[in-house]
Amino acid sequence: MATISIIVPAAGCGARAGFNSNKILEPLLGRPLLTWTLRALTSAPWDGTGLEISEVILVARAEEFPLVEASGVGLSIRVTVVEGGATRQQSVWNGVQAARGEYVLVHDAARPCVTGDIVLRTVRAAQEHGAALAALQPSDTVKRSRAYEGALVGETLPRQEIWLAQTPQVFKRRILLDAMASAMREEWEGTDCASVVERAGGNVALVEGSHENLKVTYARDMERAAEILAKRV
Repeated sequence: MATISIIVPAAGCGARAGFNSNKILEPLLGRPLLTWTLRALTSAPWDGTGLEISEVILVARAEEFPLVEASGVGLSIRVTVVEGGATRQQSVWNGVQAARGEYVLVHDAARPCVTGDIVLRTVRAAQEHGAALAALQPSDTVKRSRAYEGALVGETLPRQEIWLAQTPQVFKRRILLDAMASAMREEWEGTDCASVVERAGGNVALVEGSHENLKVTYARDMERAAEILAKRV
């Protein structure tokens, strides 16, 4: 039985969304956004897969511990809250250090519409390759701007080689722990966990995600998330 620690960084402030408080605690169809995210992750069809969620680790600001912890009430999985760091990478580092599963699954707290299918396919790919992430290929032509001249096209990139990263991102715990330890020692900040593993020389598998697996960044994203979830209730 392979064990999985789910790590949910939840220490963001949600300033771009226009909320006065952490956006993950804002109501979404009558429940905090974070509650939807946690239920989506833990209710994936795990039975018969040879996989087991050993714990859920929420990484949050200390002053929000009670509210964040309350979002996990009702889950059948043990929920632990640990304090976040100054950056997302530092917050994930705190979560990975606290994790005990053979694999760690890192998922944005603000992606409440992830499906069990995406979660399971990403975990399976990580079992095969050591690391995997959900991602999307763009439907539009991709342009790179000229250096220091953002208004002019430098080149057109081969669209079939471009992927837009999402979460979940899943790793053998030791692979992510070692890669993050190296990055922390050298004070290098990646844009996501996969970039940290890539920098350390690890292979990361790409798993097809979904346009519905959106990240709530702006207020209009909350409306779109409500539309998606309302169809599933």
